[in-house]
Amino acid sequence: MRRITFILFILFFLSGVKAASFSLDHDVSGSYLFQNSRVIYKNNVLFVQGLIGHGTVEVYSIIGNKISDQKVVDLSNAQIPLYLESGNMYIVRVRYQGNVMKTFKILAN
Repeated sequence: MRRITFILFILFFLSGVKAASFSLDHDVSGSYLFQNSRVIYKNNVLFVQGLIGHGTVEVYSIIGNKISDQKVVDLSNAQIPLYLESGNMYIVRVRYQGNVMKTFKILAN
């Protein structure tokens, strides 16, 4: 009985370790992407931080209507002037490095 309990404990522990090892974002080549990327909306400007290179920033309403679609040359310091209605939630999708996509939720205030 002790062996079975020990084996179940080990299997449970190893399953958690395996799940944690795949929690990082990575592209198909296996290189790891930035985990501290974020999108901030302040004073009618959308700031994209923590990403490198050029890409496309798309903003959608929470029900899926496209609000904006901007091509950005330098995502590391992107500032997109954009009017969003205060109090509403929006989805921001950033496509960069070919076809890598990150999705963010923001609340306009």
